[in-house]
Amino acid sequence: MRGVQSPWSSLRRSVKRRSRRGWNPFRNKQIIPVLGAGVALVALIGGGVYAQLGGVGQAANSSTDINLQKGLVGYWNFNGNAKDATPYADNGTVTSATLTTDRKGKASSAYSFNGSSKYITYGSGSPLNMTGDMTISVWVNATNDSNYDPIISKGSVGEYELAADFRSGSTSLAWRSTNGSVNVPSFFSGYTGTWVHITAVVTGTNLQFYRNGQAFGSVQAIGTRSTSATALTIGRRTSQSFWWNGSIDDVRLYNRALNTNEVTALFNEYDSGVALAGGESGLLGWWKLNGNGKDSTPYSNTVSTGNVTPTTDRKGASNSAYSFNGTTSCLYNSTITNAMNTIAAGTLSAWIYPTATTASQTIVRVGANSDERLSLYLDGSNKRLYIEVYSGGTWPKVYGTNNSVTLNAWSHVAVTVNGSNGVTFYVNGVSAGTGTLSSGPTATATSFVIGSAPCGGGQQFGGSISDVRVYNRVLSASELTAQAQSYNSQTAIGGSPQSSINLGKGLVGYWPMNGNAKDATPYSDNGTVTNATLTTDRKGRSNSAYSFSGNGVIVTTNNNILSITGGLTLSVWVNITNDGTYQPIITKNANEYEMAADFRSGATNLQISQNNNTTNAKVTGFFTGYTGVWIHIAIVTDGTHTYFYRNGSLVQTSGYNTPSVGTDKVALGSRGTGSSYHLNGSMDDVRIWNRALSGSEIAVLYNEYQ
Repeated sequence: MRGVQSPWSSLRRSVKRRSRRGWNPFRNKQIIPVLGAGVALVALIGGGVYAQLGGVGQAANSSTDINLQKGLVGYWNFNGNAKDATPYADNGTVTSATLTTDRKGKASSAYSFNGSSKYITYGSGSPLNMTGDMTISVWVNATNDSNYDPIISKGSVGEYELAADFRSGSTSLAWRSTNGSVNVPSFFSGYTGTWVHITAVVTGTNLQFYRNGQAFGSVQAIGTRSTSATALTIGRRTSQSFWWNGSIDDVRLYNRALNTNEVTALFNEYDSGVALAGGESGLLGWWKLNGNGKDSTPYSNTVSTGNVTPTTDRKGASNSAYSFNGTTSCLYNSTITNAMNTIAAGTLSAWIYPTATTASQTIVRVGANSDERLSLYLDGSNKRLYIEVYSGGTWPKVYGTNNSVTLNAWSHVAVTVNGSNGVTFYVNGVSAGTGTLSSGPTATATSFVIGSAPCGGGQQFGGSISDVRVYNRVLSASELTAQAQSYNSQTAIGGSPQSSINLGKGLVGYWPMNGNAKDATPYSDNGTVTNATLTTDRKGRSNSAYSFSGNGVIVTTNNNILSITGGLTLSVWVNITNDGTYQPIITKNANEYEMAADFRSGATNLQISQNNNTTNAKVTGFFTGYTGVWIHIAIVTDGTHTYFYRNGSLVQTSGYNTPSVGTDKVALGSRGTGSSYHLNGSMDDVRIWNRALSGSEIAVLYNEYQ
């Protein structure tokens, strides 16, 4: 899992430089870049990827959620060594196995095994002793040597073993455990001598296999498994003469059953510095519209910008969408050059903020008039999508569901057309109507238009558009759902990102609370603890958070560096109790900034006070359903607006109150020593920046775990 042009490179360089000076903002932590490609995921620090599916604000236990960090008990990415990237640090002992190129051709990024003497041995500790639900994920490049070739084995088949069985002409994938073995015939047929992704998911007594992200055989009633003190081995069966012949990369073990979306995400990800929302496969064009009309794919079908105005996107990021005036605005390319010319089946998607009620508004058109191949429109009067094609002198149409699109709000919209002219519409990842075109497109498209048909020719869009994509394949419902929940507007395909995420930039206070209240930044603004006690954090690790029982406080020592009047970001994890009181979380005087929960008079609000004013700077009902559980809170101010985030998702954008600077020190869990206002609950991982973090950075903060 190594890559090119990683968006985390500046972060690593920053960390490395500052580490030499004695500071690392991720001290004693793992920085694990992970890329979600095929299902539009945010890359995370801390060994995980997360995209919440099916609606913002749902609990992260849905069968559609993607959280590749949860339950991860072993992760060996083989990027130059056999170390474990999880906090368990179960590093491997390599016996003769040699580093080789991985599936992307990156040197020293996988291990090669010769089928007779090479293997890697790991520990036998309790995280790897799994008798319940579990998942094994691995990339392999197998050689058919007519033998039985274990990939991963623990306990001499007493616990679990995943293997290729090439004996007697077989090309099976094999699973062995206490209760015997099962084989999936033909799993490797056509898949030897090439990289293939394998996932085995145990749910109760059911075993489901996946090949390259797709389900491939399942077995019922596999029975229970035993545990032992035998080490986990990659490349051989422990203490027996069965060996792997080929290469292995990116091995992960989970103590839970991953869902189908998560398996798809595992297959599609690669740490290449490219976060592809919706997948690179079949992507013919991607216009992010972040300040220009460039196509981010290698086809470079750039659109000219005519009478459009740069505006903020769905996350409030400036110059990340274009506003269309409904009369003359358009984005246009008159000479498209790739397979869009003849596209008949595929997917069109975009983010839109419609403001007009006009009946026919162009979102995206492949072809401008009688060369129209596939086009997605908005019927503003009925608040629905529709598709149109040109077919031998006629323009067949299919309409979506009425009132499925909301005016004056951002929505992710998409249409898929299959090889039988079957049409499905999606709004925010949810099906919004189906139908069948009476006939398919017949002309060869020469042009491509966004927001008009053609430029100035009518069917003008009124509102804003961002993140337009065209695929030559039908994206699945899960891919479109994930795309609707993603936010990757600053990442380019196959090249350098326009702006890297660097969580060290502007970080003026960071209290990870790992056994103490020390500040991890160079400012050493260490806290003095009064009546607060160490407790377990959100991952159950002891002495890694602080508990405040309505009377505790941590007061820092500095005040100058934390006096911030410009851009500001406050980030914290809390597990809070609704006791009917006002509970400060992070405070530097209510005139400068104070993040607090307000449970008085039945409220469940989150607010920030600046200049002793909370007008337009609170979220009513923020904690409804979120007390007694760990949640991530971030508040961002940019001098114009205040952005409230919960669990990585933007909840509300509000007004801004200019702060006034004082001499108070920052207090955590209270307004300060002697105050009658206190937090009732636990707190962890507090950070303060003197800049406004982007939505992408907030998503990273939510998903990381140190």
